[in-house]
Amino acid sequence: MVDPMAIPILLKAVDFLFGEGSKILEERKERRKKQSPVRNEDGIEVAEKLGDSSALQEDAIKTREEALQVRLSETSIKATESKLNHLLELLDIHRKNYQLVMSQYDKWGSALVPQIIMHNLEEAEDRVLETTRELQEVLSKVYGKPIQAIKD
Repeated sequence: MVDPMAIPILLKAVDFLFGEGSKILEERKERRKKQSPVRNEDGIEVAEKLGDSSALQEDAIKTREEALQVRLSETSIKATESKLNHLLELLDIHRKNYQLVMSQYDKWGSALVPQIIMHNLEEAEDRVLETTRELQEVLSKVYGKPIQAIKD
């Protein structure tokens, strides 16, 4: 039987990974696409390739619902519980930093944003991405199969 105290931690991790974390990273991708379009060797703007969906693993967990339906072993949860707590605390800090910088970005408008705000925004996004990848790896160990919540 899974420890009832570990369930809220797993739910919070899965919710962030498939919810807010994915949204932040999608906003990052869209903003970067708008700021610097990809050009070919002739200098002509081309559509950016977002990745090959056929490269996704068949047995990977790709949605929140799939993650919540998987049976878990108590030992895998206990082994990673402290790491999950730590990553969720970091993500909370990085998310708050991201929201603060995004409000500053929105106040200036995309054309007039000072470089320090752009730097802080990129740093906040990078920290969210980095910590989200770590969370994805830890949850993959808990579930015993790969989790594909973020797409680079």
